[in-house]
Amino acid sequence: MSFSDEQRTRLDRASAIEPGFPHDFMAMPLVHSVVFGETRPPLRG
Repeated sequence: MSFSDEQRTRLDRASAIEPGFPHDFMAMPLVHSVVFGETRPPLRG
């Protein structure tokens, strides 16, 4: 079985998966900076 370029393009669009959570959450600037150490959360104590 073989597909034309147009068929492959349609198949790619129909089967695309959006990352969603947690990808979107981790991409948020505040979350990213806390997780990767650009800012530090307040320490208790």
